[in-house]
Amino acid sequence: ESALRAGEYCTEVARVDLRSAKSVLNQFFLALPLDQLARSSRETMMMQLPIYSDTTLTLPSHLPSSIRHVSLPDEYCIEKKKTEEMLALMALVRLHKLKLLNNNLLPL
Repeated sequence: ESALRAGEYCTEVARVDLRSAKSVLNQFFLALPLDQLARSSRETMMMQLPIYSDTTLTLPSHLPSSIRHVSLPDEYCIEKKKTEEMLALMALVRLHKLKLLNNNLLPL
């Protein structure tokens, strides 16, 4: 939650803020190895990206179900764009703390 208040998350060597969080999160998922079928069409590629709905973010199904859902606390719900940015930032913090992202905020 401190990252939400600050509007950014910093590691020793990288920084992500609300404006860049969605892009970094999408890059993370697109950098993961996928088979040819998963890359064969726009529809199947979109299934590899996070899904935003209201105040919840659902991460792709290849992650454990216990970490796939990110919910924004009510006090941070503002407008749709900001809500999605905050959800993406929360997801990046979670992925980094779970050691799925390195300190450069890149996939391991």
